[in-house]
Amino acid sequence: MRRLITILIFITTAMTIQGLTTDKQAIEALYKQMYRAMIAKDIDTLGALLDENAVLIHMTGTRQPRGDDV
Repeated sequence: MRRLITILIFITTAMTIQGLTTDKQAIEALYKQMYRAMIAKDIDTLGALLDENAVLIHMTGTRQPRGDDV
């Protein structure tokens, strides 16, 4: 959890410097980064963005804990 918080602070700081100052813009940017990593199958970026207890819930209702190789 501390790792995620540290990453979020770093990203938020970087976005503030770039002029993306609202919470909404920061959240949208993080979601975009997460979705890009999912599409690219970039496990390292997803690992940095997601908490160790994160669970992805597919549109079918299937739950996929972080680290599952599906």
